[in-house]
Amino acid sequence: IPENHLEPQYRSTSPLQVLQSARNEKVKLFPNFSGSENSLNWLKNLQQTGKSLKLNEQQIYELATIKLSGPAQEWFYHQDEIDNWSSFKQTFLYAFPPPIQPTNIDYLAQLLARKQGETEPVGKFVQDINRLCLKLDNKISEQDKLQYLRRGLRPQLQHYALSITSLQDFLTVMQRHEQIEKETSNQHTSSRSSQQQQQNSFNRPMHKHYDYRQNSSSTSYGSFDHYSSQNAYHEPTTQHHAKNNKICYQCNKPGHLQWNCPDNNSSQQQQHFQQRSH
Repeated sequence: IPENHLEPQYRSTSPLQVLQSARNEKVKLFPNFSGSENSLNWLKNLQQTGKSLKLNEQQIYELATIKLSGPAQEWFYHQDEIDNWSSFKQTFLYAFPPPIQPTNIDYLAQLLARKQGETEPVGKFVQDINRLCLKLDNKISEQDKLQYLRRGLRPQLQHYALSITSLQDFLTVMQRHEQIEKETSNQHTSSRSSQQQQQNSFNRPMHKHYDYRQNSSSTSYGSFDHYSSQNAYHEPTTQHHAKNNKICYQCNKPGHLQWNCPDNNSSQQQQHFQQRSH
């Protein structure tokens, strides 16, 4: 019996036909994406299915476009710039971000709360942000890292980071401005210290010099009689007895000298002897 006269279930099929039938069935069973599903998981499953069917990236992209439905299909109709698998994945994940896994919520909270300290080096801050980003998503893009870095950067440095497009440039530029800030701060500190030293020298009290004239009113040292009486009081006993044994040349009596002789009533003569005694 000719093969074309057999019933369909009895006709023989070639291996290529079987393979094509299996591929069509697998594509048919692959779920659609409407917008409410997990976009990241859907893309991963689609890519694995394409590889198992030996599809290239362009064919995987075409398969993705026919598996969109509802709001996702409406969104794709307005994306004129998408024409390949790479641009589709990037724009698709941006429009339909995947839900954050419960284990990543803590890392996200830490990233949003992470702020650079006033004295924290930029290098340490960048290293910590990069660590948290990789824990949140080990495939996170460089631009997303820069967003977290700009968000947590000190306010004094944020405007320098607006136009930076790479992590290496970010670190280089921020460290340069950090060094400039440090040098400026050191100059201000040195200037304030110098001014303080000058101010202290101006405010330092003058040393009080002793003025011998201040005590001249209370005790008179101009009188020869006072000087003699003071010396007589402090002289040793031997000298005191020796003076008492002297004889006055005025009256030839012991116990005093000629200049203070009781018999000498002339003030002029007494002044003359006082001058000689000096």
